[in-house]
Amino acid sequence: MAVTKTRKLTDLFRVGTEFTVDDGNGAVEVYLAKLNPVQSETAIRKANATRAKFLSTVRDKEGEDYLSIANEVYDLDKESLVLYAASESAAKKVDAWQSEFIADSEWLKDDYLQGLFDLWNGDENEPGLEKIFNEGEEGNRDPEAQRVFDEVERYENEVATFIDKERSHIEEEMNSLSLDQLRDLITETMIRVQADMTWMIEYRKCEVWLGTYTATQPRKPYFATRGEVDELEAETLTRLISGMGMLNVEVDEGKDLPLTEDSSLLSEPLKILETEEFSVLEESTP
Repeated sequence: MAVTKTRKLTDLFRVGTEFTVDDGNGAVEVYLAKLNPVQSETAIRKANATRAKFLSTVRDKEGEDYLSIANEVYDLDKESLVLYAASESAAKKVDAWQSEFIADSEWLKDDYLQGLFDLWNGDENEPGLEKIFNEGEEGNRDPEAQRVFDEVERYENEVATFIDKERSHIEEEMNSLSLDQLRDLITETMIRVQADMTWMIEYRKCEVWLGTYTATQPRKPYFATRGEVDELEAETLTRLISGMGMLNVEVDEGKDLPLTEDSSLLSEPLKILETEEFSVLEESTP
């Protein structure tokens, strides 16, 4: 007679999957499980601590972390510094500029712009004009689809022109700064970016540490310590991070909610792991 395994409370709602990593010389099978709330809190605390450690060491202007970032900045000429600083500042204002443009234009009247987008995109019950437009041949497309396309294109061109004008004002402002002021400004920006990336990489590593189990015993942690994750080759770690990320995406499918922070940020650490920058950030992790 078959024996039915008795489930425990800790088995309820647990989300996981078998996962294989193969380097061509033999596969290794593990079991990946989505972090529970306690594990997630542990990962967040460690990521916060790693970010704080990086920020505390990088403030020493004679230290290696600061000098490494400053070295990259000092290699740039003033024109490049101005463009970098202006782009960074403009990126934070694009949404506001777009809203400002729409507020004082014909596009907002009678919800004209929204109506164009609705016609173009369609909905669950009726396909939009985009499909009809793409199916037609140039010079012989559906007149209504062509009209909506032309209007949306006109809107995008007008917005781009407005934003370019506003961005040019920022470039003029940045160009008025001295070389040293620009270097300090961009160095601070790069410090913030690397601090955020350091946080993200540590969180991903903690996901791998806490969410990887042996394939034959899905309740037995694969890694005994967080440090063992640092011993993995970059390709192995990248694949495990990808596996955890896909697991988080699958959990959110079907929900009327945006993707979780875990899944939406997946692409960035994967890119970093494949670049030389990873080695710099790696030195900042415990």
